Amino acid sequence: MIIRELLENENEKIIDFFILNDSEFSPSLSSIGSIDSYVRKILDNGHIIICQLDSNIVGVLAIYANNYKTKRSFVTSFLVLSLYRGTDVARKLMSKAFEIAKKNNMEEMLLEVSNDNARAIRFYEKFGFKEEALKENHTYADSIFMRVSI
Repeated sequence: MIIRELLENENEKIIDFFILNDSEFSPSLSSIGSIDSYVRKILDNGHIIICQLDSNIVGVLAIYANNYKTKRSFVTSFLVLSLYRGTDVARKLMSKAFEIAKKNNMEEMLLEVSNDNARAIRFYEKFGFKEEALKENHTYADSIFMRVSI
């Protein structure tokens, strides 16, 4: 198992991964808009961390760590394939995200999670995230904003 940042020559591979696993995201990325545009925006402005097992991507975490004014980073996507949930994949991806945020002099990390995703909320709490606010969203399930100091 290798945890690393995406290489430039893997852009199409990660777009294919997001498209193939669209329904695993909550909400699905296609319900928000173009997956291709969404991933390209992350590629242009953020960092995509992957967990690779042999030649397969089994987990991905995308983070923006470029708001130098507020010094806040934001986890925008996080997915571990169902077969690999409950393993160490999620913890290693999140640890790498903290490393990137620190390297970019960020002071906080924020994320949004569906308020009915208890497993994810417990996972984030183990990393020190605290619930900040409940966002009532009429398009998608209600979600919780969480924050942690780095």
